Amino acid sequence: MKILKKIMICNLILLLIGLRFIPYIIFASDTTTSQTSTDITVESARAQIANWAISFVNGSEGAKCVYSGINSDRKNTYQSNDPQESYKFDCVGWVSYAINRSIGLNYEEAYNGTGGFVTPQSGIKDTSHFGAVSITEIQPGDILIAPSAPHVGIYIGNNQIIDMGAYKGQDLAIRAITSNYAIIGWSECVFTSAARLISVDGVNFSPIEG
Repeated sequence: MKILKKIMICNLILLLIGLRFIPYIIFASDTTTSQTSTDITVESARAQIANWAISFVNGSEGAKCVYSGINSDRKNTYQSNDPQESYKFDCVGWVSYAINRSIGLNYEEAYNGTGGFVTPQSGIKDTSHFGAVSITEIQPGDILIAPSAPHVGIYIGNNQIIDMGAYKGQDLAIRAITSNYAIIGWSECVFTSAARLISVDGVNFSPIEG
């Protein structure tokens, strides 16, 4: 009997100790936060824009790109199936093309060749999917904007962008940017703002390995 009483007392003590920690466990679980699936998807899409752009410019298709500021050229490149004999677009056309091909997002002005998701003069045009971000907080996949140049490019991290050159016969390339966000050799091209993908609503987005 004495042994049985001791076992019962021990069990009671253990039960009371367990109850003491239950409120803490409940509180901890209520205050723990995590990323939602939507946040993760948007982050994946941003990374995919940068990774796709890097793969394209480093591949055989990147060498086929020729600078053109003609709207019809930009339209034809955007609407044509890949691979193409040649790709003709300006900086806005390149950014729009990369966004469309990397995550499947479409925008009427980009499709028609009359504009793009983001432009140097007007900034963010597709406000349903892109939002403004400080130039000091840029991340891979963001679109850098230089209104005075005018110019836009895709930031890929490590102080580098991929852009369609408009000067001195420079075409699609990876370029370093200086601390004041001016393309090296293009002192007049200073990036002062940036656009970031904030939504993939309505997009048939399937992450790929970059």
